[in-house]
Amino acid sequence: MMRHLSAFPLDDDLIQLVLCHLPDLPSLRSATCSCQAIYRVWRTYPVQIEYAVVTNVIGCALPQALRLARFELFMDGEMAADAYPENVGPVRITRRELNFMKMTAENVRELEDIFSRRHKSRRLPTSQLTYDESRRFRQVYRILVFCILYGVNNGLDYELTRDWDDEAVAEARKQRYTFLRQYSADALREIHMVARFLQQLHHSLDEVSDPEIGVAMETFHDFALACGPLAYLDCYRGHNFDAVEEYGGFIAEFPDHNWDMFAGFLSDPLKRIMDARKAVLKDDDWTVILDNVPDDAQATCEQCHAVKGFELYDESNYDNLWISAAMTKTALYSAFKGHLRRHCTEGPLIADYFSSFRFNYTEFLQEILAYLSPLPPAQKEQQSTSSGSMSLEEWADALDDDAGNLNSTPAAPPSTSTAGSTLSRASTAGSWDGLTTSNALCADCIKAFVVEFLPQWWVDRRKREGAAIPDEKCWYGWNCRTMTHKPLHANKLNHFCKPSRGEGA
Repeated sequence: MMRHLSAFPLDDDLIQLVLCHLPDLPSLRSATCSCQAIYRVWRTYPVQIEYAVVTNVIGCALPQALRLARFELFMDGEMAADAYPENVGPVRITRRELNFMKMTAENVRELEDIFSRRHKSRRLPTSQLTYDESRRFRQVYRILVFCILYGVNNGLDYELTRDWDDEAVAEARKQRYTFLRQYSADALREIHMVARFLQQLHHSLDEVSDPEIGVAMETFHDFALACGPLAYLDCYRGHNFDAVEEYGGFIAEFPDHNWDMFAGFLSDPLKRIMDARKAVLKDDDWTVILDNVPDDAQATCEQCHAVKGFELYDESNYDNLWISAAMTKTALYSAFKGHLRRHCTEGPLIADYFSSFRFNYTEFLQEILAYLSPLPPAQKEQQSTSSGSMSLEEWADALDDDAGNLNSTPAAPPSTSTAGSTLSRASTAGSWDGLTTSNALCADCIKAFVVEFLPQWWVDRRKREGAAIPDEKCWYGWNCRTMTHKPLHANKLNHFCKPSRGEGA
């Protein structure tokens, strides 16, 4: 293209190229207002330039995102499934459509972050997917359109209590089959694996929550998928099924055979189409989305050496431990030994700490793992002189065991300062000794040493807060029943210790 007769030092085609690479529409507006030459180029190619900039905002799945926006914003009643085709190429986009796509894109990126952490790189909280991997994952947009047309949408949720007959169910299944048949086998495989990922989230949430839905979880899964992928995201954010339980009132009134409307909601038409094409669907082939199998997929726990893959945890992803049934806040609260959870004074404080938003997995495990850190040579010599050398297991077994003498104190590791706190530390001979926050461990191994040190950790924590924890130990330690109903006894003696006489009274 020839340079315009103006004095602007760039050809019009170069100006257009620069405008197409701007990061967002506000930047485009600023550029077009900066000089007449740039404005003239934009006025010559407004649709092409704006479409390119919106692609920079939304990403590689813009055609699918735009189709979703138009169905969501403009669908009226029984609109045909092909009313808004996926336009590949420059088309005019309204501000309303753009705002909807930006909001949806943020949610889809968050889903992609979760997928990346569970299937590519557990250590990094943001997506590590390549451009092609991200493009394949963006099949989630097509699932969203599918759910708008045939799932639990604004049109259907008013009809959830209808008594659907066999003809209505058959017609719904036919429509789903027809819709999915437009896509290639590769696209259907990608849709299937994104749905499998959503199913994984569903099963993980089932393990750590207690949904009140009144039906079998396997039956409920298809209904949850019909609510759409973003409902799964809301559930994941809230660590519960509240986002789909909002339909609980309808579910309670569901005629039993109405579950047929959602049975195999996405999986059945996918299987029918792929069988007809003599193509294969695999439930565990993540290379459909990923370029290759990540090394982390076969990673082993550094303590038990079992292959745990992405279900390993260190300081980079302790915040993700809530998804493990062994390490939920409820599980940690329940891990206190004996009757400590029912302690008159401390019990409610323990429950409040683990149920509150201020609980932080990383801070908690940093404090627990400080008990396993090796001692500096000078402190090790001091411990050897004062109390003799003991392994971690010996120290844990001897913890607060006064060998029959109520007022004596067992040998314990000396104290040292960790992150501004005074924590007792163990010696380095035990099987857990030396583990740090950098070790990749499975949830069960983390739970094993957490259980051992919870009582001592709680005492140290309360003392740092200024609480007066008695030095005198109760004979029955954490098995004492009296502490559960007599505050005077509970506050007079320390019960966060191993029983030294009997099993409790």
